[in-house]
Amino acid sequence: MAEVALGVQLDPLPQVRAAHIGLLWERFITDFPSLQEHPPLDMLEEDFGPIRTRTITVQLLGLPPVPRHWFLSRDGSRVIQVQPDRFVLNWRRVHQEDPYPRYETLRSEFENHYATYLEFLSEQKLGVPTIRHAEVNYVNQVPVDSETQKIGLSDVLRTWRPVYGPEAPFLGAAEEVRTVERHLLTDQEGPYARLYISAEPGAGNGILVNFTMRGRPRGTDLRATLGFFDLARDRIVRAFTAVTTDRMHKLWRRTK
Repeated sequence: MAEVALGVQLDPLPQVRAAHIGLLWERFITDFPSLQEHPPLDMLEEDFGPIRTRTITVQLLGLPPVPRHWFLSRDGSRVIQVQPDRFVLNWRRVHQEDPYPRYETLRSEFENHYATYLEFLSEQKLGVPTIRHAEVNYVNQVPVDSETQKIGLSDVLRTWRPVYGPEAPFLGAAEEVRTVERHLLTDQEGPYARLYISAEPGAGNGILVNFTMRGRPRGTDLRATLGFFDLARDRIVRAFTAVTTDRMHKLWRRTK
């Protein structure tokens, strides 16, 4: 595992400005002593058709956009990302030997950090956030083969088996391949999320395999969001097993 992210997309909080996020950082500074600014993320909408409740985006005209702020842990493995319509917790593998902290640990950390954010918003009278989308993202780094210094997408994904016609024998094996799958997920109440599976070149000729589930929790509070996270984690783990090869299962020491 190279990276995991748990995040929510909110109806914008127009009163939240960069100065407020600086004040918020003071509540995290003991465990997250570094601060960075980045361009804000765009709104990502999963449109499920007419059953979706439409919301209105509120903007303060004439004011510059609020940057996305990163609060970083000392070792850089944890990042909290905050902007007026986002709150995200990332874990990143900084060193190859760093252990993955497990989903349950990251879920608990997100719950505690988001509760701190809610408390801050309430004390500062900046509004009550409404969660409109939640997202879970897993990034796996597949290294090259130690003997051949090569790995192909067909070694990683069951779904990638290129078979070309005889008209262009000069093609040979593709030097680089990027793939994206999008799957609509439904339950008895209708569509609620999409699962994205993508693969692209990674560091050192390896491959990055990315699983992202993004959708609408069955509710707008933290409890509903944590339930969505749990469901997303289950769906991603199952999808990972289904689409990756036995070779990858052995590489990642998958036991079930």
